[in-house]
Amino acid sequence: GMGAGDASFIKKADERLSKLVESAGILVLASHSEALMQRMCNKAVYLERGRVVHQGSLDDVLERYNETLAEK
Repeated sequence: GMGAGDASFIKKADERLSKLVESAGILVLASHSEALMQRMCNKAVYLERGRVVHQGSLDDVLERYNETLAEK
């Protein structure tokens, strides 16, 4: 499980990430974590073996990704 140390680390990492996004105006994030993407992203690109399979709004791309997983 997550201890208190983990929670404070995650909070610090979140704050640092938010500051980076504010100053840069853009963040490119490679992740399989839907929760993280939903918190940080407004657009997504779905890659398979380095090829763009789908791109657009995060919701559309996640939907396509989950459909693909269900087919396999």
